[in-house]
Amino acid sequence: MRRAMMSVSVAAALGLLLCVGARCEAQTAGQDKEIEALRAEWVQDLEEQKLEPSLALFTDDAVFLTPDGTRMAGKDAIRGLYQQVFATYSGKIVLNPKQLAVAQYMAYESGSFHETLTTVKTGAKRLSTGSYLMVYRRDPDGKWQIAQQAWTEKPSAASGDGAGHP
Repeated sequence: MRRAMMSVSVAAALGLLLCVGARCEAQTAGQDKEIEALRAEWVQDLEEQKLEPSLALFTDDAVFLTPDGTRMAGKDAIRGLYQQVFATYSGKIVLNPKQLAVAQYMAYESGSFHETLTTVKTGAKRLSTGSYLMVYRRDPDGKWQIAQQAWTEKPSAASGDGAGHP
């Protein structure tokens, strides 16, 4: 009898763990979707050169690490970078996320990208490829924002340089 009760208790505990695990997976899946939506909004705002809506996706203390190693800290610094990039290029970017991990209030995503850049003055086009890392933070209201962003860029065969853009 005691053994049967222990088996029932163990089975109940395992069932509870599975239920809690399923709930955690469902919450994580929901958060994954929120981050995917944030990523899509960031790409759209960047391509449409919407400065203020793009900056609204960042935390106030956000950091942007450019391919040349420059650290842009805070929205004002990121604003300056975006203004410079928007004055120089227009582009179409595709992000290919490889890994996304979500914890309660933090998440990170890494992957590769390719982007067609068009120089504003000349109309010349070039392909930019590389890797990215985004760190997201959930604010107290439950909204995900970009807290840190880093990009690497493979040198272009034509120019041998990186654009240093978002």
